Amino acid sequence: MHTDSPDNGYEKDENGGYKQINNNGGDSMDYLYENGEVVETRVPFQTGGEVSYNRTYGVLANTGTGGTLYDPSWDMFQIYAGFGEIKAGLTLAKMGLTTIPKTSIKNIRAMNVGDASKVANKATVYFTKKLQSNGIKKYSLTRYPWKNRGWYTVSGVLSKNLATFLGRNASLIGGGIMIDGIHRVYKRFTF
Repeated sequence: MHTDSPDNGYEKDENGGYKQINNNGGDSMDYLYENGEVVETRVPFQTGGEVSYNRTYGVLANTGTGGTLYDPSWDMFQIYAGFGEIKAGLTLAKMGLTTIPKTSIKNIRAMNVGDASKVANKATVYFTKKLQSNGIKKYSLTRYPWKNRGWYTVSGVLSKNLATFLGRNASLIGGGIMIDGIHRVYKRFTF
C-alpha cells in the first residue's frame, strides 16, 4: 500500500468499474492498485451536472442540483418580442405604401400647401404628427450629409425633413423590422 500521502485507493471490480479499497482521507490524488501495487494515479476532478453519483476512481462525488436549471422566460420573451416586431413591421410597411387625400389632413400646414399632389403618404403624416407632438419642430435634414440637397428615399425623391424621410422609407424600415421579428421567432423554434 502507498503511504506517502493520504489516499483513496481503488481496484478494478468484475463489472469493469472501480471499488474503493481504502479511504485514508484526502481528495488530492487517487491510486489504482493491482495486487497491492500502485499501477496508476489520477488527480480527481469534479464534474458538473444535474444527476447525483458516487465518488469513484478519479472522479469526485456529485450531489447534483436536484432539478433543472433551465428557465424558459427569456425564450418566451424572444418569441413574444419577435411576433410584436412582425406586427409592428407589417403595420409600418403598410402605412408606407398607403396614400391618403391631403384634404383629410388637419393641423399640418405643410401638407396642405402647393398643388404638387392631392395625396400624401400615410406614414409621412404619422411621423410628422409624432415628431410635432414630441416638440420637434425643426427637423431639417439638409445640413447633413449633402448640403442643401436632402436625403434619398425609396421612391428616389429627395427628402428635406425627417418626417418625410421616415415616411417615404417606411416600407423599407417596416420590412426590416418584420425580417428581424421573423428571425427571432425562427431562432427560438429551431434552437
